[in-house]
This record gives sequence, C-alpha cells and structure tokens, in this order.
Amino acid sequence: MVKELTLEDIQEESKRILKVIDSFCIKNKISYSLGYGALIGAIRHKDCIPWDDDIDIIMTRPNYNRLVELFNNSQIAQENELEFFAPELGNSFFSIARICDMKRTRVRKYYQWTDAETGLWIDIFPIDSMPEDGGKALRIQSSICYNICGSRVPISRELDFKRVLKIIGKRCLYGWKNIDMEIKRYNSMIMQLPEYGSCDTVCNIGSPYGIKDTHRKDIFERYNRVEFGGIETMVIAEYDVYLRAIYGDYMQLPPLSKQVRGHSDNKYFWK
Repeated sequence: MVKELTLEDIQEESKRILKVIDSFCIKNKISYSLGYGALIGAIRHKDCIPWDDDIDIIMTRPNYNRLVELFNNSQIAQENELEFFAPELGNSFFSIARICDMKRTRVRKYYQWTDAETGLWIDIFPIDSMPEDGGKALRIQSSICYNICGSRVPISRELDFKRVLKIIGKRCLYGWKNIDMEIKRYNSMIMQLPEYGSCDTVCNIGSPYGIKDTHRKDIFERYNRVEFGGIETMVIAEYDVYLRAIYGDYMQLPPLSKQVRGHSDNKYFWK
C-alpha cells in the first residue's frame, strides 16, 4: 500500500531539497532568499511555519537565469534526482518555476501544470524590474496560463459542487486555448522586461500579493545565513522591510482558523 506523506514528512523532504539547492547556489555564486511563508518561518519559528506545507524561494532575475541555465545539467541535481521545471525550459505550463524531486515522492496534483510525473517541489520566483505598466500585461498573460491549467483539472467525486462549477467555467473560457502558444507569448513578454538594475523598483510579477509585493531594488543586494529547522539557508538581510510590505506585522500569529495547510488539494505519496 502506498503511504501518504504527513505534514512533517512534507516539511522535512522540502528541507532536503532546499539543502541541495543551497549547496548548488553556494558553489555557483547564485544568491537567493527564502520568500513569503518560508521566510516568515525562518524568522519567527527558526523552521517552517508549523502548519505550512511548501517552501518558496525568491531571487533576482540575473540569479534566476543562471539557475535555469545550470541546474538541470549539474552533478548535484542528477545525483539527487531533482529536476528544474520552468516556462523558460518549455516543461512548465504556467509562470511558476519549480525544482522537483523525481525519485523519492510523487504528487497527485490539482493543477495540471506539467505533463511530467513529479514529486514534492520548491517554488522559485524571479524578482524583476518593474515594467512601466506595473506588470499588468504580464500578470494577465500569467493568469491565462494558470487558468488553462485549471481547465485541465479532472472532475471527480472528491470535488465539491462549487469547485466542479469553477472547473467547468474555466473549460468554457480557457479550455480551447493552446497552452504552448500561451507559454511562448509569456516567455516573449519576459524577454521584453526592463533590464534588471535599470529600475529602482522591483517586484515578483506573478505574486498573489499584487502591488504589495513591490520593493526597493537594494533590499535584494545583501544576504545572511540563518538556521532553518536543522539546516542553514539564505535570506535577504532586509527581510523585515520585505515582509512588512507584504504582511504587515508578520511576527503576530494568525487566528487559529487560518493556521491551515495552504496546498491541501495536492496529495503527496512515497514512491
């Protein structure tokens, strides 16, 4: 019988992947930082947030491009059977990049973001110079790709009525679109972004936090090493400025009703 990962398993396996990524980045002089909930966890808990089920990484576009170029052919990725999925590599159907375990785990995923069978992953978000339109056009294109993935979700008895209606709606609006063409359009728009360093304001174009995830460029220039649940990882030195812009008082615990897994639609199993 195939065994499902517990939340503790998910966190420990995610940190195992993070440790490999960290070693690769140190060796190749690639700067990165934990982002979002993972960064809150590192600062507030010295570990994952107790109820969190994923780890996010942020890095500037030049560092991200170097990771895209080098990671999949690296010895450390092959030894650990990790694979980089990204729109720039043509193996991801939406704008989020992921480094996935391909050996130890497998995921029954809700959004059909790739044709490959993958295991547990860590999300990688590039930080870009802010476009003149605030990234509006690229956000719209990213949303189109995301909704096409949503239109591919299989309808099953496990889904409630509202979710089934959402899937049907996305199939009507987006199911006819060619995902390969939409990803090519997305990549073309990425190539037209202002060169990193040409603007004082930067952002994660694909952020769910919108305009709040806009920052001074200089907060991504210095990094520190911190403890993170038994391993060491990298964070931006000005993490407080970054986190307060997005969350406000991030040191305050949310109400119990919000202390829940964020990606409970995905089911993770040992191979």
